[in-house]
Amino acid sequence: MKLNSFLKVFITFILFLSFLTLLERPAEASTTYKSKVNATSLNVRSKAGTQYSAIGSLKKNQVVSVSKVSGSWSYITAGKTKGWVSSKYLAYVSWKGYVNATYLNVRKSPSTSSAKLTSLKKGTTVTIKGQHGNWGKVYISNKKAYGWLSLNHISTKPVSVATPSNTVKTYYVTADVLNVRSSTSTSSSKNILFTIKKNEAVQVTATQGNWGKIKTKAGKTGWASLTYLSTKKPSTPPAKPSSNDPSSRSIEDKVIVLDAGHGGYDPGALGKKFNEKTLTLKVVQQIKSLLEKEGTKVVLTRSTDTYISLPARVTISHQYKADAFVSIHFNSGSKTAAGIETFYYSKSKDYPLSNYIREVLIDYTGMKNRGTKYGDLHVLRENNQPATLLELGFLSNPNEETKISTTSYFQKVASAVVEGLKVYFENK
Repeated sequence: MKLNSFLKVFITFILFLSFLTLLERPAEASTTYKSKVNATSLNVRSKAGTQYSAIGSLKKNQVVSVSKVSGSWSYITAGKTKGWVSSKYLAYVSWKGYVNATYLNVRKSPSTSSAKLTSLKKGTTVTIKGQHGNWGKVYISNKKAYGWLSLNHISTKPVSVATPSNTVKTYYVTADVLNVRSSTSTSSSKNILFTIKKNEAVQVTATQGNWGKIKTKAGKTGWASLTYLSTKKPSTPPAKPSSNDPSSRSIEDKVIVLDAGHGGYDPGALGKKFNEKTLTLKVVQQIKSLLEKEGTKVVLTRSTDTYISLPARVTISHQYKADAFVSIHFNSGSKTAAGIETFYYSKSKDYPLSNYIREVLIDYTGMKNRGTKYGDLHVLRENNQPATLLELGFLSNPNEETKISTTSYFQKVASAVVEGLKVYFENK
């Protein structure tokens, strides 16, 4: 009896130790994800706890990879630095992913037993804004709510979706000239295979995000932006669009307010050779010239090197009842920051204008695509008319400054803005 009692106590003790070991074991992150340091300086420790030695430190805004979580501590990798940091000093970095399942359910909470909000088709692009285990947090615009989806079915690379042969459709080019590329990227002009002209018929055999794999009548294949392809067959010969038709590609009789950022005593961003206020005015003059050739009424918030307050710029937009307000800017950041980004305030009023123009800008200039972003900016927030703000490159980057300060770049930007406006009014 004594031996049996001893064995029971011994077994209970062993089970208790095993339980403690499980509690202390760090949880593996089923998917490694990125986070950004939001403390001025963050110690990296050898183990999860302030009592353990610091083996390194991280700077504010430094991006790290998180692969393990233990309580309130995260195991990170930042270059050659690996160790534990306090999770409260990390902010999740959103990233773009692509659905690689035929259909993927989005649920109200991170659980398969939670109510389904919607489902996404294969190839759908999503932005992961948070993570809980192997679940990713996404915003569902038509539900105006956040939901959760399984990251097991999300790829970091675009997913091709083949179109069944019996549903292959004929599309027609709506842009004056459409670039056909070897890949779904506008980061370089080197991947342009050939161009096709307006109204030319092509077949779309596969899609990948906002790209379509096309085949011409001559048998040539490549990738083209679906923004400039329509299933609507053009009239023959092409009929002159009515200026009263809101779906027309014509921008004749539209009122466009062009806003050259900064001016006067406000130089804006500074580069080694140029300042923002000078370049924005040059770009605006180029856009104005092209728009007036289209029969568009153009209003400038400033035509000389003068300071115009932000409220005054918005007042001009309201006074002329602008069909579109386009604010031109150049960016500033680190010496390696690069690319074009556009901003909107109202999802319904401003986003389409901002997004269409950005897509054409990237295609025409070959600049790095920084996306269409929400911006709580006065000229957008207080503007009752459709409005967008364009950041056309970084003056803080010496290499990019050289490129974006040239006349040829201004001309590309001007052509892109005009084409972007046409696409916007066609789809409005």
